[in-house]
Amino acid sequence: MRKSSLLALLLIAASPMSVQAASAPDPVTGRKFAQVECGMCHFVEEQKGKMPPPRVAGAAPHFKIIALDPALTAEKIRQTLRLPHGSMDNVLLAEKDVDNIVSYIEGLRTP
Repeated sequence: MRKSSLLALLLIAASPMSVQAASAPDPVTGRKFAQVECGMCHFVEEQKGKMPPPRVAGAAPHFKIIALDPALTAEKIRQTLRLPHGSMDNVLLAEKDVDNIVSYIEGLRTP
């Protein structure tokens, strides 16, 4: 009976749910990544609930503005991040980084 209990625990630990939970998108990691990798062009950090400064024509959009645009769904943001855009012609982000950034932006949707 001890062997079967151990086997059951191993099967539960290896289940897709535990793998999925361990790799869930992390908005804090997404914010930190975006500050370093995106902050040169985008206004990333929300400042105590205040809106970012007005956007300059031709500049990269502020993350809060992206978040508040109802047309920019999580999937559309993912698609944009997967493709070169702006000065990111040679940048390819890992899927985990894309998921973390999208998770951070999704968190900015609440005013």
